[in-house]
Amino acid sequence: MSLVALILVELPQFSGTAEAAPTPQFSTVAVRLDKLDALTYSGTTVCVATPVSTGGITDFGSENYVDIGFPEESGIVSGATDFQVNTTLANWVTTTTPPASPGAGSQYWPKINIGGTLVAASAWPTIGGIATAATNVAYTVGNARTLRVVRFTTGNMVADKTYCFDIADGSGTPGAETSGTDSLETPAVGTNGYQENVPGYVETYDCSAGCTTVGAGVPVESSNWGTQITTNNSIVISAVVPPILVLIFGANVDSFPTNLDPNSVKTTTGVGVTVETNAKGGWLLWVKSKNQALTSASSGGSIPSVGWNADTPTALIAGTPGYNLTSGVTTNVNGAGTTLCTAEPEAEYAGVLTSFQGGELTPNWELAADCSTAAPPGTDAGTTVTLNESAAISFSVPAASDYTDTIFVTGAGQF
Repeated sequence: MSLVALILVELPQFSGTAEAAPTPQFSTVAVRLDKLDALTYSGTTVCVATPVSTGGITDFGSENYVDIGFPEESGIVSGATDFQVNTTLANWVTTTTPPASPGAGSQYWPKINIGGTLVAASAWPTIGGIATAATNVAYTVGNARTLRVVRFTTGNMVADKTYCFDIADGSGTPGAETSGTDSLETPAVGTNGYQENVPGYVETYDCSAGCTTVGAGVPVESSNWGTQITTNNSIVISAVVPPILVLIFGANVDSFPTNLDPNSVKTTTGVGVTVETNAKGGWLLWVKSKNQALTSASSGGSIPSVGWNADTPTALIAGTPGYNLTSGVTTNVNGAGTTLCTAEPEAEYAGVLTSFQGGELTPNWELAADCSTAAPPGTDAGTTVTLNESAAISFSVPAASDYTDTIFVTGAGQF
């Protein structure tokens, strides 16, 4: 007879411990710090995109509060500070009015891709004007809600939307923050630049009572965000605008269109010299004569320049040999408003051309025209100085076809 032993082993029954379902995420979260350099006061912009479909999100559309948690940095040297959240609630000032746009298509607030479609940002619904709670305690491992966090009241959200708001500080003027008015101070730079023990987060809550503390209420949506802190987040642009003076000669030859005549005074066609300069004080234009007369090598004849006339134009008279120069000024030749200085001929050369009034031609440089600083700024994108020579002869001037002179022209900008 065999004995069969039946051994029953009763194993304990294991039942899994129920874990809370993860909070649904926003389609996108973007938190932009105005300053990424270390240990400086910074404003903030918070943007979220809600999912296209929100039917499975508990309490979606019943949001009362939103918390913004700031990351905890790793790798900072001993004693260095992390993000500092000012717990003075009135220092956390929000706005849903972005700065004036520079033009169509600019994106101070971004368009966010939701389900394959770019959705332009709208003002965050009924965001609180100031914070209702703010914490600034060290992070406790395993509890992300002990990060440095600020809380605002919020209105209800709608599916398939991009929402943004800006956070300023109590000073109301970026760059004017003090330790008494700031809202957020950035941390020191970590030994590895910026790495996070715990990321930042944006989380909305449905909370009808006891909501004055960070994290109170039923979480609705939550997503993490991160950033990088640097020693300097600015780029200094340097440039040089060189001093520019351009003289554009319309021609290099100026002739009398008809023969000189003892019975009438004749005038050349004229040559325009256009001045362009970025000199803040305007420009100066001088002339001088090679011969101080119209001279003929073949005949030995000469038509002398008029003399100095106490800074007054001299009029030529038919039958009396003489030679002079008139300068006329035309401003804004490259468009209205391009001549910003006061352009005028120098007094001796400002005669009436049709009356054959002009100034002397000498071997020394004589100021013929200028654009003064009477109405600064003095830059000039285009003034034309037209130089005309007039001549009169008598029967004593011997005939020849080679009467000539050379007028030299130079200029200077008042930089």
